[in-house]
Amino acid sequence: MAVSGDPVASGFVASLAQTGGNITGLTIISPELSGKRLELLKEVIPGLSRVGVLRAPKAHGPAWKEVGPAGRTLGLKLQPLDAENPDDLIRAFEAAKKGRVEALLTLPYALFNRDYRTMIVELAAKNRLPAMYGVRSFWRLAGSRAMGRTKRTATGASHMSWTKS
Repeated sequence: MAVSGDPVASGFVASLAQTGGNITGLTIISPELSGKRLELLKEVIPGLSRVGVLRAPKAHGPAWKEVGPAGRTLGLKLQPLDAENPDDLIRAFEAAKKGRVEALLTLPYALFNRDYRTMIVELAAKNRLPAMYGVRSFWRLAGSRAMGRTKRTATGASHMSWTKS
C-alpha cells in the first residue's frame, strides 16, 4: 500500500487495528478536510450553489459522510460524481454538465491522485469548472492553464485551481 485515503474501505486491510497481515504504507485519513475544502470553494466563488463531488464510491464512505452535512450547512446542492476508471470520469463530467454543476470537489483517492489526475484536470479545464483537489499534484498539473490559491490547514494543504476566462 503506497498511500490510501481509507485502507479499510479500499480493501487493503481488514481493519486498522487488525490488518490481517503485514502491510506498510501511509494513510491520509482526513475526511473532515473535505468539508473544509467545500467551505473554501463557497468562500471564493460568489453565488456558488451546485458542487459536483468526484468520488470513488467504494473508497469514500468517511469523506462523503463529512461532505454531505457540510454542503447542507453551507446551503449547497451536492451532486455525487462516481468514477473508478477513465470511462466513468468522462460520464461523471457529462453528468456534471447536465446537472449544471458550478464547481468540482475531488475527494482524495489513490487512482485519482496517481493514475487519473491529468485526465481530471483536463476535463475540469475543458468544462470550465473551478476545482478543489485534495493533493498538490493536481494543482501543479493545472499549471499555466489555471490560477491558484492555497490555504494551509493543520494537517496539510488544500489546493484550488480554476481556468482563466
